[in-house]
Amino acid sequence: MDDADKKNKKEIQWHPAFVVALQAILYDYKDDLEYRLEHPLTTGSLRIDILVVKKRAGAVIERQIAGNLRKAQNQGLRPNRKRSLQIGK
Repeated sequence: MDDADKKNKKEIQWHPAFVVALQAILYDYKDDLEYRLEHPLTTGSLRIDILVVKKRAGAVIERQIAGNLRKAQNQGLRPNRKRSLQIGK
């Protein structure tokens, strides 16, 4: 891809849509959750797109996505490996 092609290529900004969708899915639990966008993971430039934090340890989130988020959390982050979270089945 040459420079002209790169200038004409439009990048899809999916982050804002993902954040809004995630907040909509978890709307019933808005008082129990906090969202931190572009949360730093280190003192360097490594950041996570969105961090969802439970405000109360005993809060129960009864949505399938909550189980997916727990699974991703339990797997942890591994250096030099891209992490993706599949939502759904």
